[in-house]
Amino acid sequence: MTLELHHLRIPFLSSEGSAIWNQHLVFESGKFYHIHAVSGKGKSTLIQTLYGIHQEYHGEMHINQKPIASGDLTHWTALRSQVLGIVFQDLRLIPELTVLQNIELKRNLNPVYPKEHVLNMLAQLGLEKKTAQACKTLSYGERQRVALVRALSAPFQFLFLDEPFSHLDHKNIERAITLIDTEVRKRSAAILLADLEVDSYFPYHQKLSL
Repeated sequence: MTLELHHLRIPFLSSEGSAIWNQHLVFESGKFYHIHAVSGKGKSTLIQTLYGIHQEYHGEMHINQKPIASGDLTHWTALRSQVLGIVFQDLRLIPELTVLQNIELKRNLNPVYPKEHVLNMLAQLGLEKKTAQACKTLSYGERQRVALVRALSAPFQFLFLDEPFSHLDHKNIERAITLIDTEVRKRSAAILLADLEVDSYFPYHQKLSL
């Protein structure tokens, strides 16, 4: 599967010197991509545009050479249900719901795994004792791990990660990388990881700067 960007650009962001804005790019399933951008260059805007939330853009996006219609909510809903996964920078968990409830809200829309597998993923990230705890009571790093498991519990061929490890210590980053790598390779999916720094979390096929 391919995700193509045809001269994608955002009206309020400069594309000068960018390896992404106003370029023709092809992202392929099974490959890992790193997107580096300093603050203010539009890293989160790019991720949200690729996920269909930010609609103020010029250019085109194609999935398997078929254009995604801007503003077509039905099309975008289907893509987010089957093809696109995401961990937002601001996580977008529901604070009053428990860890498991936040994950199950997403997973139950299109179950890939049984509940037991979800619990196993939480255990791999050290959250096995937090499943019944409201997310608003967790540390930010714990919530990052919950958001990650939520994304991995649903179908995807492209996984967008916006600063996914910003509040994790070295041990928990290693745990998260292992889990992500396992789940992504199992599906022959692609990773697009956006970060403020150039990192070596994964064996990236391509590194791009905004």
